[in-house]
Amino acid sequence: MKLATAYIIILVSLFIYGEYTRQQSNSRNVPEKAEAVVVQKEDARVEEVRAFFFRYNSPLASYAKEFVEEADRNGIDYKILPAIAGVESTFETNGNIYDHNPFGYMCESGPCYFDDYPSAIKRVAKTIGNGNAYARFQETGQIIELATVYNVVSPEDWTFKLKYFMERI
Repeated sequence: MKLATAYIIILVSLFIYGEYTRQQSNSRNVPEKAEAVVVQKEDARVEEVRAFFFRYNSPLASYAKEFVEEADRNGIDYKILPAIAGVESTFETNGNIYDHNPFGYMCESGPCYFDDYPSAIKRVAKTIGNGNAYARFQETGQIIELATVYNVVSPEDWTFKLKYFMERI
């Protein structure tokens, strides 16, 4: 009888210990399989462009990510589009903001009108990065080559201003 009682006490103790350790494990919320957590760090260039636009109180600051992504997608320096926006529209702080065209980008009948800023950013980046008219700029990367097509009226002055803004980003 003493032996049977000892076995029962041991079994009950093991059961209680098992329940205790199971509850401790659950209370820590430790998953059975650890899942990889992917944390994507934002590109530092996006913050540079955003801060640059903030310095000029520009509404374009909200689109800094689009500026950088479209520049990368089209193989151009990420500073070019923000600088063009500075030269052509004072970063959309003056003048017509309803055309969503901070680049002074021209269409056949005059300045282009875009539905929103991301559309304008995409179109201008694609044109500069891949358009036939900009082939010489694409080959050399020289801003004056971009200027001779983008601003035929005063390419030297435009180049100077563009470089000025690019250096400040």
